[in-house]
Amino acid sequence: MSELTFEEFCQQPFKYVLGMTGDAGAHRMYRNDDLGVQKEVYTKRSRYGEIYGGRGESEVYFFLDGDPAEYRCAAEVYVAWMAKVCGEQNG
Repeated sequence: MSELTFEEFCQQPFKYVLGMTGDAGAHRMYRNDDLGVQKEVYTKRSRYGEIYGGRGESEVYFFLDGDPAEYRCAAEVYVAWMAKVCGEQNG
């Protein structure tokens, strides 16, 4: 894939691939195979076991294929992705 601006990167679609719910919260996973980026969202329930209760604050994590690091926002994963893309083009 060629270089993208941050705005273009953020507009790339993610495909929903996995979702799990439990008493403590929910976990959802999204992928963009073209970018090699995975986004995971963890949402805690406001009350343990309450399936209809309000939900707590969501935590978002990004992962880049072939990179063991965990990124907490789109800007962080974008910088790592650009370093990977530019390295592949120059290497």
